[in-house]
Amino acid sequence: MQDTPLAIGTRLREILLEELGLEPSEVTEDLSYGSIPEWDSVGHMHLVAALEESFEFNFADEEISTLTTLALIEQAVARHVAAAGNG
Repeated sequence: MQDTPLAIGTRLREILLEELGLEPSEVTEDLSYGSIPEWDSVGHMHLVAALEESFEFNFADEEISTLTTLALIEQAVARHVAAAGNG
């Protein structure tokens, strides 16, 4: 199954809702690391692990600290999915 940008965005938002315990209205373009109590260092690692499991790839260690906004995460996931030939 190919992951389109829309499918990636939808799945990413579902993961954010589940991993950070957010309401749909809280997942906005302004959402970023540290902007809400749930997205702290522990929440960040849970989010990264869930993304890696869901999309079946691993972020490089140095990349993890750059995943600080919804847009940056979406771009990184799309890059990895495309590199794996699933997008």
